[in-house]
Amino acid sequence: MARGRVAILSLACLFIFLFSPYLMAQNAPDLERGIREYQADNYEEAIEILSQVRAKEPTSSMAAFFLGMAYKQVGDYPKAIRHLEDASTLKPPVREAPVELIDCLV
Repeated sequence: MARGRVAILSLACLFIFLFSPYLMAQNAPDLERGIREYQADNYEEAIEILSQVRAKEPTSSMAAFFLGMAYKQVGDYPKAIRHLEDASTLKPPVREAPVELIDCLV
């Protein structure tokens, strides 16, 4: 009986280990699409996409960074500051975020 529980628990752990990266990466295509729009200088489109990503994943430092940068590019510094602050403090922090944040504050 104990062996059966151990086997089920082992299978459950294996399932979680194998599929957790897939489950966590569900919003990655939207994040990548938002970054591509930002890199293509389509800032309004990037803002729309990245705002949705941030709503779904408020702890994504990359989404915060690129959304802050898109707002910076369109001149909306108050919104840029909020997202760049998040990009600086969320885990893992984006290294470039503090520099861009200081630039917006100045």
